[in-house]
Amino acid sequence: MVSAFYSSETTQMPAFPQAISQISSNCIDPTLLGTFTETHDVPRMAHYTNDLSLLRSVSTWNILYDGIPVVYQGQEQRFRGGDDPYNREAVWLSGYATDGPLYVLFKFINSSSPIHLTDVDFRQQVIAKDSAYVTTLSQVLFTDFETVAFLKKEVLMVLSNTGQNGQKYTVTIPMKGAFQSGTEFTDIIGCGKVKVASTGDFVTTIVQGMPQVRSIRSYN
Repeated sequence: MVSAFYSSETTQMPAFPQAISQISSNCIDPTLLGTFTETHDVPRMAHYTNDLSLLRSVSTWNILYDGIPVVYQGQEQRFRGGDDPYNREAVWLSGYATDGPLYVLFKFINSSSPIHLTDVDFRQQVIAKDSAYVTTLSQVLFTDFETVAFLKKEVLMVLSNTGQNGQKYTVTIPMKGAFQSGTEFTDIIGCGKVKVASTGDFVTTIVQGMPQVRSIRSYN
């Protein structure tokens, strides 16, 4: 399903939200499914691309989308194995670096916060403040050939397929009445705050194809 994310052609992005929509339509309760982007049956993410922005984006989706997050061992170490059995690399031979870009993303450090949240901590704290989070399906607020924006309760996730060499661009996301103008969203990954415009739209700038996770709550 996420293979569209690996394509260097921006025309592939609509295939990604379309595939998600099909799952939501065909499953009675998608929140009970495991959500994963790597398995032992298919080549690794990094086998398809070495673009860190794309790898960060699919990893962000892996953790924060509907369902039960499942991370295949070694995904956080950026293993690059191809078809089975080459995608079954032994983790203990990697040295298990804890400062790699994907490990740090999964750890989800927010360096300007007085505490360091992991991806699991962030998700657990969202659930603790709103138990309906896990049973609520994400809403696709916006999609075009480069960008897709999901809203799940208070959490806004914006993903791009332009990659780390992509040009900086601004995208206007209609909030569809979900939040009033002036509502402030904090960038959980990159810090900084952006407010919903008076038009009711959320305007954000994508830099080097990096994913954005924004929330109206504080988790300090």
